[in-house]
Amino acid sequence: MERKKVSMKRYKSKLDRRLGVCLFLCFVTIACILCIYGLMHKTVNDELTIYVNRTHQIAKELKHAMHESYPRDNHTNTELDGKRWMTVEELEYDADLLRQVNA
Repeated sequence: MERKKVSMKRYKSKLDRRLGVCLFLCFVTIACILCIYGLMHKTVNDELTIYVNRTHQIAKELKHAMHESYPRDNHTNTELDGKRWMTVEELEYDADLLRQVNA
């Protein structure tokens, strides 16, 4: 019976010594994971913020630049001074042509 108590005490002391090291390594691992996650989140958040702010800026610029005679429907018409408003489809087609020429 005495032998079992001694071996249990020795086992407990070994476990106590290892437990501190294991806890320290777990905390270091968790800290590294949180730092990496925080850096990735900050980078993505900054890029997303720049994108959203630029989109709002473009929308405001387009709103201020929009001519009062711009047609509200999707049909093209010619004004008195010869200007013709282009539809989105026409602009996309022109952009595709430019990409093909520059490629």
